[in-house]
Amino acid sequence: MAKSGQIATGLLQPSHMSIASHESFSRRLERLFHNTNLKTKMKRITSALPLTLLVFFTFTLTGCVSISQSVLMQGLPPVPMEDVTVYFADDEIPEHTRVAVLAARGDYAFTSEGKMFDKLREQAGKLGANAVIVGEVEEPSGGAKVANALLGTGANRRSQAIAILVETR
Repeated sequence: MAKSGQIATGLLQPSHMSIASHESFSRRLERLFHNTNLKTKMKRITSALPLTLLVFFTFTLTGCVSISQSVLMQGLPPVPMEDVTVYFADDEIPEHTRVAVLAARGDYAFTSEGKMFDKLREQAGKLGANAVIVGEVEEPSGGAKVANALLGTGANRRSQAIAILVETR
């Protein structure tokens, strides 16, 4: 049975080990735990951490579609998003009243047209519109996409829409 004080050292320096063998054992442990490849990998990981956090928070903040609005008619009861119809400019649009002008914007890498349309429907419904007329979706230029990838600048997909209240008969 080990006496107190021998427990900790007993694992690394058995009592039967000579001083010379203890030194070589120590060097082997040092080489094992101080692997230069491991140090290099850790330095790379820790130096990339700030950039990784920046990218994460950028995606978190810009990954969503943002909507700006100019309200033309107030006081309408909200309409569930599922009940808001999407029309395009060249569709035959029934008689209606304009409720608001909406503008949608979102990072092209994380925002699909479908997400934009859903967000426009949601916002139109909150304003009491039961339909939305969506304009053309503008994609960022190739240069804007390259600048986004290399410099982290914005490259947004955009669309405008008109929230409307279709007359029901």
